[in-house]
Amino acid sequence: MSDTIDTVRPQEASRAKLLKAETTETHSRLDQSIMAGRPFETRERYALFLTVQHQFHRDIDALYSNPALDRLLPDLAGRRRF
Repeated sequence: MSDTIDTVRPQEASRAKLLKAETTETHSRLDQSIMAGRPFETRERYALFLTVQHQFHRDIDALYSNPALDRLLPDLAGRRRF
């Protein structure tokens, strides 16, 4: 994320840094939870991990084309991962 922050406008960088700072604990807990499932231990576990990732990105995909969110988060559509 820091590479992205360094290449955006100062106001956007400040917003990104604030968001990162305010969500660090949540992301850490999420990462620990995911890693507790040992997603890379076997092909089967990795396949399950990929299935969950696919479902997550599918479920939030509509947010990337939301005009109100796009006004708040520049280039939101360009950040789409589905």
